[in-house]
Amino acid sequence: MTPDERRAEGARQNKAMDAIAQSNRVLIDEAIRTESYRMVAEFEATGNVAIDNGEHMQIMSDIFRRIATMSIEVMGAEVIAGGILAFRPITFDDGKSFQFSTGGTVTQIWETKVFSEFFARLVDEYVGLESIRERITSITRTTRNMVINQIQSGQAAGEGSEAIALRISKGVPRISRYRASTIARTETHAASGYGASQSAKTSQLPMLKEWISVHDHRTRDFQGENISEYDHRSMDGQIVREDQDFTMPRINGDALKIAYAGQAEAPAGAVINCRCTVAYFIDEGAAFG
Repeated sequence: MTPDERRAEGARQNKAMDAIAQSNRVLIDEAIRTESYRMVAEFEATGNVAIDNGEHMQIMSDIFRRIATMSIEVMGAEVIAGGILAFRPITFDDGKSFQFSTGGTVTQIWETKVFSEFFARLVDEYVGLESIRERITSITRTTRNMVINQIQSGQAAGEGSEAIALRISKGVPRISRYRASTIARTETHAASGYGASQSAKTSQLPMLKEWISVHDHRTRDFQGENISEYDHRSMDGQIVREDQDFTMPRINGDALKIAYAGQAEAPAGAVINCRCTVAYFIDEGAAFG
């Protein structure tokens, strides 16, 4: 895979992630609105803050699993279809192995039982990560806290329950749209990166990976008026072995070691709304040398 081909692969990844994020953004938006309006209605009716009945948490957990399933299947299949199977069989942790005689297309991979089982296992592993459980908890807590803070601010200003409820209700659509967009993009990115990374690792082939940054004014860097804590622009073209971490410069402090773009365990400032991608390719020198 040439450098231009890897950059084209990065563009394809972003296009796929955008489609996945968009389809789930609507669901996240609806979930945030539903919980917010439920809390507002309870406050307006009783003057009390609604208890957390767990429904918002469950809905967000289901959406996270949906994002993970779509992202891991798409990105995992892309990595596997990228010529890996044309070299030797792929072997899974449970001892099962498989090989297409002439490589495999993404569609063939999706339709093959051993791969569908593999991706399903990756989804279970991913949604079970402590960092993902913490993200779901944080999102649901933020939804509640935003409403509670608005109620408390209104009460401190001497507003009545009806006025507070009306003001919060008017602001919910704008806030939910913004949050849903950020959450959908960030979580799609994290799940996609995990799926690609685990699929490359399972290949048992000598592989390299290249960090690919988007070249525009929104990319994180240490230049201009909007200086970021982490620099993604300078990472463009950084190549390491599949089992190694990339090095992400940090403006104040030690550089961050990160396995792939959007990694869930990384600090929020390094991954939220990130559009970088990672291209995996065979280390031909090691494979054939």
